[in-house]
Amino acid sequence: MGRRRRQQNEDDYDDSLERSFVLANKRSRSSKDDVDDDDDDDNNTNNRSQQHFQVKKKKQKKQQGDDDEKELKTNSVECNDDDEEDKKNKGGNSDGSNNDNDIERLREKKRLKKYRQKEKKLAKKQENEQLQQKQKMDQQKKKRQDDEKKKGKLLLEKSSASMNGGAAFVKAAMGVQYRDVVVGTGPVVVDRKRLVCSYVLRSKNIKNGKVLDKGDRFSFRYGKGEVIRGWEIGLGGMKRGGTRHIIVPPDAGYGKHKDIGGGKGATLYFEVTLLQC
Repeated sequence: MGRRRRQQNEDDYDDSLERSFVLANKRSRSSKDDVDDDDDDDNNTNNRSQQHFQVKKKKQKKQQGDDDEKELKTNSVECNDDDEEDKKNKGGNSDGSNNDNDIERLREKKRLKKYRQKEKKLAKKQENEQLQQKQKMDQQKKKRQDDEKKKGKLLLEKSSASMNGGAAFVKAAMGVQYRDVVVGTGPVVVDRKRLVCSYVLRSKNIKNGKVLDKGDRFSFRYGKGEVIRGWEIGLGGMKRGGTRHIIVPPDAGYGKHKDIGGGKGATLYFEVTLLQC
């Protein structure tokens, strides 16, 4: 009985529920495995994505750091450029003012230079005018002096000529002067021949001067150096019987240091009459 019941119970037992339970378990397990797999996949995916994100983030950070660094450099360069530009602007302004001042100084220097050049030219012109005026005055003065000298010589010659018969003196060598008061009629003086003369030596004047010496018959050889050079020059070309006035300067007489009564270096005034030749 019991076996039958048991058999019957076993036969009557419905295992569908158990099967469904097992199937559900299997499904739950498979779903759990799938979920786990999905979770693993998700985890892996998440890990990968997280790693990728981290790498990307690092890259972004690095890129951002590089960008920041570049930006900093750019900013610093821009700041430097701005500073330099400001400096340039400031310097430009100061340089501009300095340039203006320099230009003004240069203009002032040019004006001063031109003014000084004008002053120099004016001073030089005035100096040249004064020099020309002085030269002109000197020339006029010299001309007046020359004219006065000429007039004095003419007056002296006229006065001497009026004092001595009206004849003019003839200038000869060594400053000797002579003139014929009386022209002789005899032979002319010949070189190396003996002459006999009478003479009167005076100082300062031929007619009224102080008599220093005189001789009635003074004899000598003409051209032999027996008398002073003034006599030999003054008697040249004279004729016998004639009378001459002879003016002898110191160089043609006794020199500048010898005194024969008229003083040292005095001019000698002779009146000579040729008696024999």
